[in-house]
Order: sequence, then C-alpha cells, then structure tokens
Amino acid sequence: MRTIAVTLGDPAGVGPEVVARALCSQRPEQVRFLLLGSPKALAAAAEKAGVAIGARIVDSVAQLDDARLQILPCGADVVFDKPSIESGRAALAAIEAASQLALS
Repeated sequence: MRTIAVTLGDPAGVGPEVVARALCSQRPEQVRFLLLGSPKALAAAAEKAGVAIGARIVDSVAQLDDARLQILPCGADVVFDKPSIESGRAALAAIEAASQLALS
C-alpha cells in the first residue's frame, strides 16, 4: 500500500478544513494517507465543515497499519482562534516532520 503524507498547514488557517473536505470527497484505493499536524485542529475543522474524519492517531511511522487515514501529531495540539507565532510553529513542525519522513 502506498502512503501519501499530507501536512495540515497552519492550524489557525483553512488548511485543516481543506484537508478534511478533500479526504471526505475521495480516497483512492490502495492509498494510505498520513496526516501531519494537530489532531484537535483537524477534528475542529471537520466539525466546522460538517464532515466525518476518522483518523487513527499514531505516535510514529512504525505504528502505521492498514487504516487508510492516520495522523501523526506534530507541533502544538490545540485549536487556535487566529494565526499566531505558535500556530506558525505548529505548521513548521509538520513541514519539518514531512521533510524528515521524505528523506528517510
């Protein structure tokens, strides 16, 4: 099974909602999505968008299984009201994690 990693972007921005809506509209067969970011931000965005996201939370890529949607927490796992230095750092943490995964 192929794995596609997707960062959620700034947890105070539209990224988590865009990812939630996109994954509800299509999930290709034989593809596992590994989301990188805040599980709480994703859950809040999915609720706001009115879509159901059943992402399995993992602590490392070693825990990945055959579930088609999994999330690796990166950065602060909080819901931000507006963009800030902290939300930007959370987005950067996800990008850095994605970079490390791609290099490994």
